[in-house]
Amino acid sequence: MAARDPVADLRRIADSTYQNARTLADGLNFLVATGMTEADAEGGIFTIGKVATATGAEIEDLSAAAFALRQNLDIDPANWMRASNIM
Repeated sequence: MAARDPVADLRRIADSTYQNARTLADGLNFLVATGMTEADAEGGIFTIGKVATATGAEIEDLSAAAFALRQNLDIDPANWMRASNIM
């Protein structure tokens, strides 16, 4: 079984969302630093990248909003896109 390469995963997300990989990594690190599990943060960073591209918002701001969705409203990262559409 091949080992997972998180850097390559992040680069693929960056390419598919038209975002900078370093900026996405900073958003990912923010989420983990706030206490979110690495799996949850990784599961939501694609959505954060897509929303940033669609709205022109900063990854940092969207990461903070995503953390609030998780922490305050208990919205799972799998539902962040739906929550973003509602907001």
